[in-house]
Amino acid sequence: MNFQELILALQSFWAQQGCIVAQPYDVEKGAGTGNPHTFLRSLGPEPWNVAYVEPCRRPTDGRYGENPNRLGAYYQFQVILKPSPKDVMDLYLRSLSALGIKPKEHDIRFVEDDWEQPTLGAWGLGWEVWLDGMEITQFTYFQQVGGIECRPVCAELTYGIERIATYLQGVDSIFDIDWGGGFTYREVHQQTEVEWSKYNFEHADPAVLFELFKHHYDEATRLAELGLVYPSYDNALKCSHVFNTLDARGAISVSERAAYIGRIRNLARLSAKTFVQEREKLGFPILARAGGLHPEDEDPDIAETATMGAALGKMPVDGPAELLLELGCEEIPARFLHDAASSFADQVVALLDGHSIEHGQARAFWTPRRLCVTIDTVGPRSATTEELVKGPPARISFEADGTPRVPAIKFAQSQAVSVEDLERVTTDKGEYVAVRRTTGGVQSALLLARDLPDVIAAIPWPKSMRWGSRDERFVRPLHWIVALLGGVQLRFEWAEVRSGNLTCGHRFFGNETFPVWSYETLRDGLSARHVTLEPAERSRIIEGQLHQEAGELGGEPVMDRTLLRHVTGLVEAPRVVAGSFDPDFLRLPREVIETILTYHQKMFAVQGSDGRLLPAFLGVSNNPEIHQPATRTGYEKVAVARLQDGVFFYENDRKLSLEEHGAELERITFLQGAGTLADKVRRLVNLIDVLGQFVDETAVADARRAALLCKNDLATAMVGEFPELQGTIGRIYARLDGEPTMVAEAVFEHYLPRGADDLLPITIPGALAGLVDKIDTLAACFALGRVPTGSADPFALRRAALGILRILMARDVHLPLSLLVGSAVSGVSEFLEGDRHAVASQLMDFLRTRLKGLWTSAGHATDLAEAVLSAGFHDVADSHSRLEALSQLKGSEDFASLTVSFKRIGNILRKSAEKVERVELNAGLLEDGAERALHDAFVASKSTVDEAIHREDHPAALAAMVELRGPLATFFDDVMVMTEDARVRANRVALLTAISEAFGQIADFAAISTD
Repeated sequence: MNFQELILALQSFWAQQGCIVAQPYDVEKGAGTGNPHTFLRSLGPEPWNVAYVEPCRRPTDGRYGENPNRLGAYYQFQVILKPSPKDVMDLYLRSLSALGIKPKEHDIRFVEDDWEQPTLGAWGLGWEVWLDGMEITQFTYFQQVGGIECRPVCAELTYGIERIATYLQGVDSIFDIDWGGGFTYREVHQQTEVEWSKYNFEHADPAVLFELFKHHYDEATRLAELGLVYPSYDNALKCSHVFNTLDARGAISVSERAAYIGRIRNLARLSAKTFVQEREKLGFPILARAGGLHPEDEDPDIAETATMGAALGKMPVDGPAELLLELGCEEIPARFLHDAASSFADQVVALLDGHSIEHGQARAFWTPRRLCVTIDTVGPRSATTEELVKGPPARISFEADGTPRVPAIKFAQSQAVSVEDLERVTTDKGEYVAVRRTTGGVQSALLLARDLPDVIAAIPWPKSMRWGSRDERFVRPLHWIVALLGGVQLRFEWAEVRSGNLTCGHRFFGNETFPVWSYETLRDGLSARHVTLEPAERSRIIEGQLHQEAGELGGEPVMDRTLLRHVTGLVEAPRVVAGSFDPDFLRLPREVIETILTYHQKMFAVQGSDGRLLPAFLGVSNNPEIHQPATRTGYEKVAVARLQDGVFFYENDRKLSLEEHGAELERITFLQGAGTLADKVRRLVNLIDVLGQFVDETAVADARRAALLCKNDLATAMVGEFPELQGTIGRIYARLDGEPTMVAEAVFEHYLPRGADDLLPITIPGALAGLVDKIDTLAACFALGRVPTGSADPFALRRAALGILRILMARDVHLPLSLLVGSAVSGVSEFLEGDRHAVASQLMDFLRTRLKGLWTSAGHATDLAEAVLSAGFHDVADSHSRLEALSQLKGSEDFASLTVSFKRIGNILRKSAEKVERVELNAGLLEDGAERALHDAFVASKSTVDEAIHREDHPAALAAMVELRGPLATFFDDVMVMTEDARVRANRVALLTAISEAFGQIADFAAISTD
């Protein structure tokens, strides 16, 4: 099938499914989604089914026509189905069959793809569809477009038709595709690819592009205000293309990207909003012509099953019985499965416990298409309890002859019983009328059928979605529910899916429905249909096959447990397939090869007994067949293509040293208004010099060199293609250039930690470089007024702040935080919007809030954290040490008593602030007894406390403070501070002030709770 025939086959197939076949849109765009047939028509209530070929331009993907798999200009085949039909996945798979792709001969995988197009304000959930490891389609349920909710939801299918063509024709290069009519893809497109790559990467003028961006932005805004939707949207698309060209030219930094994307997104939202308003003015004519949206036709088989199940659901279960629940849906993201199944089980247990139903232990199982919970024994009924409800006194409730009076009658009515059901009970206060009420004893089947819909709806998902015309949200569209108690069907409905006893096997090797009556019949039925239900068993099978296949290759798998967990969630019928690549690729750094195989292709690398990588890999197929030649060929083709990308980038990068790559930083904007990345590097070096007085001279020199080099790998092609390797590539290139080991490590470590659970820098130079990098970003953003609000934090400033604080605590580096902040703010003073001291204070408050959150999330009491912070946190390591000491002491009787005394001191000092003149403590005015004893104890403990604080032994300092517990208690019992003698009163206040100030170095004890 040549390229033309492939396109015609897709057009024909989707036309038969009721789609109109549209034509490409004549404005540059990065993807078919940008075509108004998708972007605009996805909005509003009108139905819309369309298919079309769309030329796409992505300047950053250009490769000068040299890479066999990457193009800066190519084609997509786009399908929009609105609202998304129930059988959309089956329709898609049938479209592959129409192209001659037989699912049982391949490994067809649905891999999570949380699709987002920030420039268009659009996002959705779905999958990348992999054919033998190669992505051939994006399958997305749109949730939002142009910032507007999609109601109804449409399904978008985006076919990578060049990739499919290379597969169908068995060629290794896109340029070798048979286009049709005797022409190859090379003859049609290679020259344009070469020339546009030269323009995008070398000759595009950033100054001109920035001016074009401004022009199109202003024009789009003006036209939208006139209600001209399509002209306005054209200019928004042109802004997007100009931005992509600037990105390819390397003229926009990582930090600055967010601002430009935000501006384009605003235009897209404006176009989307205007489009919906204009369609509404027209009365949504397509919707009106169709007579409104109709509910999807009900499956008669399901309806019949529901009728049968309703009768079965009434059958009582007399004894303990097995509960079996299964939720079947379209492929669930692998990373969600374990937690979701566990939560499902926990909520079922909570439901049973809430109704006092006896039960055994719950077990949870999962595969990509299902969550399953089973409990061996569930009691037939909820527990029965008896309650005595007391009413009015008997003497006013009945006549002497027993005739009921009004109080008795009204009480009986309020309890929904007859007067004859009332009884008399004797209490300490006399005889009363009462009724005995029995609660519970309800059939478990009835309670489960009533409450399980709420349990399903409450399963927590990191991301959930709507589909079709439904309002319910779930991780992916739900297709079946199995609910059985003792083999009896529990009848209920959620999201228009009725529960029953029918399930499905493997999507390609057993997708027919079959009935189940217990966990055993489910497990065995799935096994017969090529599904291994238990994840632990699938993981064991995969690991065993990995070692077996690697052994046959003369090596062992590079076991990545995270990857093993992930692939276990990608397959139902695991089969390890070995592949190989040209040994010449091993000249690439190991980190690059492993990133390509593991991160991008979900494959395991293979190493020999010497620990060196072998030219081989192991993929995990979801096809149960032992021999899979097509899958092996496909895996190798994709792996080689990605490795070829790596070689292309690596060889081009190594034409310059890491230091020489730094020249590119002069034209990469760090942040709009905050200069270039080169400006940022200069600020980092200056900050290192400021901090040099607190660190070893050699470490400072290494940190200074690392700061000069740390951003240079952002200008390399390798990081441009594999962003997850930033820092890693810098370290590799620094080593190859002969930089000192500490410098190379610091180049990598300055990005750490990259998240809450990430590693911290090990080296002092790495810690220093990381501190100054993060504080400079914070200072620049605060100086420009770009402070996080609510959940919005586009520049990840909260993460940067937590990174600073974690480094200072873990490394025990005693750097004054106020100096770090003040110096960073001074460094950005040239573009400071506001008072320097006010910005520094705002940033310190931001860090204070993050530090408090960091401590409390680690389990420290909120009041202790606040008490320590109130005493000062300029030395973060010291403040953390004080908190640890307080946390160890809190809870003891002595500490509680001491805290109460300090609160009294605080109250007295507050009340006396305006009434008592501040004087120096005069020991000669102290009276013998409690006052003198407190003074002497304070003097003795203060020296001990000061010495302990100096050597950072805060537990010893607190132990010395506790010695004041007794003298303070006696002082408050025996001495009146606010005596009438003004001199004595002022002196006593001075004594308490001295105590408060001396021990306030550790914490503000008045902030500590005494509850």
